[in-house]
Amino acid sequence: MDQLKDATEWEQKLLGKKLVDSNAVHEDTLDRNKVVTKSELPEFHRIITPSSMFTMDFMPDRLSVEVNNDNVIQSVKYA
Repeated sequence: MDQLKDATEWEQKLLGKKLVDSNAVHEDTLDRNKVVTKSELPEFHRIITPSSMFTMDFMPDRLSVEVNNDNVIQSVKYA
């Protein structure tokens, strides 16, 4: 699959949803349509938080998921 198309599909699936641990989806208070679990991400990924430090190396097959302080996904790209 072409990487741009794949990135667009990930954006559509993830943007605006809350990123949670896999065991959190069993909580009754979570709306399953508004959350995504870490286990649903591709194997090669990284999560970037506002306070995290990360390398600037470019890895075209690594999905970078940027979240805000509330763990809501703000950006998705391959980098």
